[in-house]
Amino acid sequence: MGKSALITGASGQDGGYLIDLLQEQRYTIHALSRRPPTPASERAAIIWHQGAVTDPLFLQGLIDLAAPDEIYNLAAISRPSRSWEIPYETTQLNAQTRTFCYITDAIVGFLLTLTRGVSGEAYNIGNPLPEISMKDLVVMIEQVLGRPVAHNVIEYPDSYPADEPLRRCPDIRKARLQLKYEPRVKLEDGLRRFLTWTDQNYTGVN
Repeated sequence: MGKSALITGASGQDGGYLIDLLQEQRYTIHALSRRPPTPASERAAIIWHQGAVTDPLFLQGLIDLAAPDEIYNLAAISRPSRSWEIPYETTQLNAQTRTFCYITDAIVGFLLTLTRGVSGEAYNIGNPLPEISMKDLVVMIEQVLGRPVAHNVIEYPDSYPADEPLRRCPDIRKARLQLKYEPRVKLEDGLRRFLTWTDQNYTGVN
C-alpha cells in the first residue's frame, strides 16, 4: 500500500506542484485549503478538506482522520492581487545580484533531501544561474510580458541591514553530488509559467 500525505495550503501554486509529484509516486493525498479549490488548482483523486491551520482543534481532528505518513505545511497568508498594484522598486546598486529558483525545481530538491539526504546534514537547494541585478530582472519581466512594467529606481534604502549581502547565489555542489539534484527550469521560462499561473488565479490591476 502506498504512502499518504497531508498538504496544507494545497490550493496554491506550491501545493499544486507538490500534489503532482506525489501523485506520480501513487500517494493518497489529503489537501487542506481555507477556500474551495479553484478549477486551476483542483486535481482528480485528491481528498480535499476546507479549514484553517490556525484552528488547532480542526487541525488535530484532520490529522487523526487522515492519519498521514507525511505532512507538508505550505500554508501562508498571501495578498498577491494587492502586490500587482504596487510598482516594482529597484536600487541603483547594480552590484547587488540575486538568483531565482522555480518552484518545481525547489520542491524536487526538498523531496530529494528527504529521500536521499544524510540525516543531520544541510543542503542548499536553488538555482545558481543566472545571477542578475534587480534592474535586469525588471527588463526580463518586461520581455516575458511583452509590455513595459511600472517600476521606480530608488537609492539604496537606509532601512536595509548594514550586512545585507550583495550576492545571494546558492552553492549546490553538495546537492548535485549527494542528491543528484539539478535545477531544470530557466529563469525566463519560470517567469513565463508563474505569470501565466497568476493570470489564471488572481485578478490585479493592469
